[in-house]
Amino acid sequence: MTKLHRIRTVRDFSELMGHRDTHPLVSVIDYASLPPVPLTMNDYGVYGIFCHDEAELRLGYGCGRYEYGESTLICVAPGQIGGAIDTGERVQLTGWSLIFHPDLLRGTALARQIRSYTFFNYASDEALSMTIEEHETFIGLMRLLQRALATPADRNQRRIIVAYVELILDLCQRFYDRTAADDRGRVRSEDNDTLRRFEAELKGYYDSGMQHTRGVPVIKYLAARLSMTPNYLGDVVKKITGNTAGSLIRRFVIDLAKDLLATDRTIGEVAYECGFDYPQHFTRMFRQATGQTPSGYRRTRRGA
Repeated sequence: MTKLHRIRTVRDFSELMGHRDTHPLVSVIDYASLPPVPLTMNDYGVYGIFCHDEAELRLGYGCGRYEYGESTLICVAPGQIGGAIDTGERVQLTGWSLIFHPDLLRGTALARQIRSYTFFNYASDEALSMTIEEHETFIGLMRLLQRALATPADRNQRRIIVAYVELILDLCQRFYDRTAADDRGRVRSEDNDTLRRFEAELKGYYDSGMQHTRGVPVIKYLAARLSMTPNYLGDVVKKITGNTAGSLIRRFVIDLAKDLLATDRTIGEVAYECGFDYPQHFTRMFRQATGQTPSGYRRTRRGA
C-alpha cells in the first residue's frame, strides 16, 4: 500500500524536505540548497506551487501522471493528492517551491479571490512549461519573497508577504493563460480540437438519450469524457468562445428545446427530452435564457 504523507501545515512539508522555515504559514524552498530529498506521495492541506528543473521526475496528481521537463510548474490546493510513490529513494532536485497555509490569507482580499486561480485544480498533464523569461521572473519573485520572510517581523510583514504571494499567483495565471494562444495571439489548433470534441460529446450525450437517466449534462461529466479537469476545459472554452462551458451547455439545451417546442409535444414532454425531471425547472431556465416561458415562445412561433 502506498504510504501517504499528510501535509497539514507548512512545517509538515518542510520537515519532510529537510528545510528549516522562518515563518509558520509560508515557506519558500530552493531545492539546490538542500541535500537529496525523498520522493513522497502527499495529501495536501496547504497550497503548493512547485517549479522543478529536472527532466527525470515522474509524478502523479489525481488520476494522471506527468514527467517533469525543464522549468515545469505544477500547483496544488488543499484536498489534493500528488507526488511519487515513497520507495525510500532520495534525489537531488533543483528548482523551487512555495508552500502556504490558508490561514495566511484569512481576512485578506486574496482569501476571497483564491478560488479564481483555476490552475490550482488542473490535472498533472495540464502542467505548465514556462518560457525562459517566465522562469526567470518566477525565480526572481521567489527570491524576493524568501528575503521578505527572513526580515524581522513587524506590523507590515504579513501584508508584504501576502502581496508577494498574490503577485506570484497573478503571474502564474498569466503564464497559464499564455498557453491558450500561440505567439501571435491566435487560438492553438489543439484548443480548437478540444472545443470540437466538447461539442461532439454534448451532441452525443443527447443522441444516446443519456439525459433521460443523468439529466442535463454538467461540465464535470463532459470534462471527464475528454480526460480533462473541469477548470481546464472551462478555461479553453472561455478563451475560444468568450463564453463559459456552462453557458454553451445551456445554449445547446435551449436550442434543442426550441426545436421540440415547434412540435406538438407538451411542455412536460419537452422538459423530459431536454433532461429535466420537473417542468418548472425547465421553464425557469428557458425564461432566464430567452425572456419568455416555453408556452409564450410557442405562441410567438405560431403567430398567436
